Amino acid sequence: MTRLNCFTAAISAVILGALAQAYAADPAAPSQDARITADVKKAIEQRADLGPPNRIHVDTRRGVVYLSGMVVSGLRSEDATSVAQQVKGVSRVESTLYVSW
Repeated sequence: MTRLNCFTAAISAVILGALAQAYAADPAAPSQDARITADVKKAIEQRADLGPPNRIHVDTRRGVVYLSGMVVSGLRSEDATSVAQQVKGVSRVESTLYVSW
């Protein structure tokens, strides 16, 4: 095996090991994220002012909720973030919602 191949194999093993440890530490994280995503979507749907023509997409990774899409005013963006923050299990909300005029 060449030095480059050995180095690449060693780096890959370190990265895979770190990922395995992260998921082993909390094997329920993916299912918790799916539940949080569903709960945030439901909370947003219950707000008539956040419905169409707003298009809000929700994704969750390790308890961090990511909101993306379009809203019709800056206040709607703040409202969506506030609603998401109130859902159980959410550690932080990151929003890339943009305002359509």
